Amino acid sequence: MAPTQEQKRRMRNDRKKRKKYEIREKRKAKQVAGLNLKFEAALRAVNDEATRNKDLASKYYSLWKRCAKQKKEIAQLLDKTCKRKSYVDIGAHEKSMSTYVFSQVLPEELEDVNQILGAGTFGECHLKQYLRLGIRVVEKKLVESDLKLLYDEAYYMQLFSHRCVPHLIGIQTQIKPYSLIMEFLGHGVESMTVHRLLFDAVFSEQKSRMLLPNWFRVCYDIADALHYIHEKEYLHCDLKSNNVLVCNQKGYLIDFGKVCKVRNPRAKKYKTVYPHIAPEVLNGHPVSKASDVFSYGKILKIIGEQLRNKELLSMGDKASESLPSRRPSLLGILTALQPSMAKNY
Repeated sequence: MAPTQEQKRRMRNDRKKRKKYEIREKRKAKQVAGLNLKFEAALRAVNDEATRNKDLASKYYSLWKRCAKQKKEIAQLLDKTCKRKSYVDIGAHEKSMSTYVFSQVLPEELEDVNQILGAGTFGECHLKQYLRLGIRVVEKKLVESDLKLLYDEAYYMQLFSHRCVPHLIGIQTQIKPYSLIMEFLGHGVESMTVHRLLFDAVFSEQKSRMLLPNWFRVCYDIADALHYIHEKEYLHCDLKSNNVLVCNQKGYLIDFGKVCKVRNPRAKKYKTVYPHIAPEVLNGHPVSKASDVFSYGKILKIIGEQLRNKELLSMGDKASESLPSRRPSLLGILTALQPSMAKNY
């Protein structure tokens, strides 16, 4: 018996419903498959990241254990040194040397880059690759391999922890000459002092990129670092344009080999006249905060003369007055520099 029209209609509707249902199910299956793929990819990424983090943690845990062991060995070595020699003999500080532990850098950890950054009566500064951390550093080799001088300067660099003082990484006392290992602040393989930036033709391109606001920033940074040292009741005693680094348009104070306490100042009569040393110090009077201000004023004048800037020249003239009592305080100089910086920026 042939189906009626109504039955045919119902059969067609049923087929359409089944077809729609099959299409929906296929779409759902595709969506589920896609979600599964994404989940698997995310799971793989999480597992890979976890593996990387585990490897990284293992690496730095091993490095930490090695550093901790080296620190312990250095502390024991310093304790032995202190027993053989009193702290007064090897350092100018009142606290026990065992309080200040310096990280020991091994000679084989320093790879020569064949670049001398600077030289003077103290010795030479060499650019090195510090293999342990994979960074470039400055090795300051002391001409006189004197532990006292080495520990003194290392101590001062730690004590004067300031944004405008290079970071001390460690000391090298395994072979002579002994050396300080510190943060490298420079461009490529060159380190720029204010003096070299102003007068060395090699740095003419870098000099042309230094705008007036950048120079005011450098002057402010050095005054800030020097003020910080004075607040600690110490004197720099050797501030000059060769002892100020410029890196990324910022100023950094270096060379702490002549630092002394404010209450225990040095005094000697000079046979040679040095332009950066205050006249009263040249004549045999003790160094003072005012004599540091005089040296800083000379830097301001050098920069002001080269830039032909009246503000810096005027501040430099006031800071380098022949009479100490007429020189401004560093706090006063910082206050005077602030509006000038804002105006030039």
